Amino acid sequence: MLFKLCLLTVLAAIACAAPSTKIQIKDNVYVTVNVPAEKAADWECKACGVLYEVVMVAEDVASAPLTSALETACAALGPAAPVCVALVPFVVGAAETYGHKLTKNQLCKEIIKACK
Repeated sequence: MLFKLCLLTVLAAIACAAPSTKIQIKDNVYVTVNVPAEKAADWECKACGVLYEVVMVAEDVASAPLTSALETACAALGPAAPVCVALVPFVVGAAETYGHKLTKNQLCKEIIKACK
């Protein structure tokens, strides 16, 4: 019984510590991530920059291998990882469309509204 009470307390603390924040990806596209609102915008821009660098060095911009490489890069961002992972499908789509002709401004300011 005591174990269950402790477990519930820990789960409640975790739930309270991870607030949900909506981040804008495109004009009418928002994604909810469990990060503090005051940090989400900075993390979104940083994550987009990291993802752009991965796209530029990727030999294969096909969906599956690129997604795997991008998710690996996101994991290295620590607390910004949830924001980064939310951007992955949009970065993959842009990479499949534009390939290595994609610029950082085009990706992070025009296609994904990550950097204001």
